[in-house]
Amino acid sequence: MKAIPLLDFDSKRAMIEPSEQIKELPEMPKKVVLTFFKKEVDRLYEDCKTTKVHTLRSEMGEHVVYKFMNEDVALFALGVGAPLAAGLFEELIALGGRQFLCCCGAGVLIKKDLGCLVLPNEGVRDEGTSFHYVEPSRTIKANKNTHEKVKNIMTEMRIDYIVGKTWTTDAFYRETKQKVNQRLYEGCLTVEMEFTALCAVAQYRNVEFAEILYCGDDLSREVWDGREWREQELMRKDLIFLTKNILERM
Repeated sequence: MKAIPLLDFDSKRAMIEPSEQIKELPEMPKKVVLTFFKKEVDRLYEDCKTTKVHTLRSEMGEHVVYKFMNEDVALFALGVGAPLAAGLFEELIALGGRQFLCCCGAGVLIKKDLGCLVLPNEGVRDEGTSFHYVEPSRTIKANKNTHEKVKNIMTEMRIDYIVGKTWTTDAFYRETKQKVNQRLYEGCLTVEMEFTALCAVAQYRNVEFAEILYCGDDLSREVWDGREWREQELMRKDLIFLTKNILERM
């Protein structure tokens, strides 16, 4: 069998470059909070905590770039899944974003309380997008300098967290017990869908990126436990503001 197409890495300039499709926006903040908590992002705008800066568009509709009121920090809800998240990340970079800190939820593979914070320092590349940005490998590491900045700031703020490896997958309905055990053996603490792809884009485009995960649904047991992790609205809102505060200190 021939090698799978994902191994056909090519680092050369693409035929469609984001910077040729999207003009840099003078009013675009350099610092950007990324998240997947769209409901909370929408509510912050409804509560007059943010203003609109720009609107990106995809086949999914509009993706609004917000800015925190009276602060030079942007807020953006990425699309779920590596391909859409990476594409929108590319466009935010083209607009002028340079420092990105992402907050999101993740399934937990070990016994951890709902809401426990994890700083991923490495990810298993079980998705396809990252292989178009960085040479093939089993894992990709977070940018050391950016990761250390976030760690140090959270320590100074006396915020509890753990550091470890995450598993980025494309298929959440194919998280089998065998795969969970294999990822545990590799040292993974969590599973999500975008980290390794976003790390790869950041590395390719030479921008700062790190991520803060909160432990959501539980895969550490014999039977999956959702733990109502999508309903944790206050927890998600607090995490967005924590991410903003950390980013402001970077």
